[in-house]
Amino acid sequence: MKMHLKELIIGSLLTILLIGTIITNPPTPNPCNDPPGTGSTIILVHHA
Repeated sequence: MKMHLKELIIGSLLTILLIGTIITNPPTPNPCNDPPGTGSTIILVHHA
């Protein structure tokens, strides 16, 4: 049960981080923002 709770908390935190990244870095081409693909890299790192 503790393992499931831990996974649930981690999943929730990752979801909040992902939503926050999308809000602060909308996927629109903008030279001032991070280069395209940064969000995908973050997702891949989290899932690794």
